[in-house]
Amino acid sequence: IDTPDGRMFVVWPPGFEQDADVVQSPEGLAFGDGSSVTGRARVIDVDTAVDAADGPDGYLASITGFCVEDGEQVAVYSVLG
Repeated sequence: IDTPDGRMFVVWPPGFEQDADVVQSPEGLAFGDGSSVTGRARVIDVDTAVDAADGPDGYLASITGFCVEDGEQVAVYSVLG
């Protein structure tokens, strides 16, 4: 996600699914590159997100290892819309 403060990796709320560049809500709303996103998120560093999820050997660590650049923050959304 691009913000006024820079780019952030996103962790979507429970029930959301991401397939390539498209994210779909549990209600069926789909959005992709260029879509506006509003909601409530906690901005944290990658290490904190990984520790809170499933640790350094878990899924989030694997994904962020490939997708998150050094110094990039993570937006963990709890509510969208």
